[in-house]
Amino acid sequence: MAVFCCTKKVIKELGLALSLGAKPSNALAHWYVNLLWEKRKKNLIFVNPNSRYSMLLIDVRRGHIRENFVEEFHKGLLLI
Repeated sequence: MAVFCCTKKVIKELGLALSLGAKPSNALAHWYVNLLWEKRKKNLIFVNPNSRYSMLLIDVRRGHIRENFVEEFHKGLLLI
């Protein structure tokens, strides 16, 4: 199970619930998430602290990503 450490911007924008004390199942299941604005479009950047691997989801829509946050993350990983 993936554990996402989100910034306050991500939590507020996407309306995510906080849960404290979650432990990742392995080193690659831990991700930091931040929200970036570029030309009035929202982008999510995911960074794994162990491998330093980064992934960017471009032009995310609030309603879509609220419902499909984990699915979109997994789709992004599969595109590698």
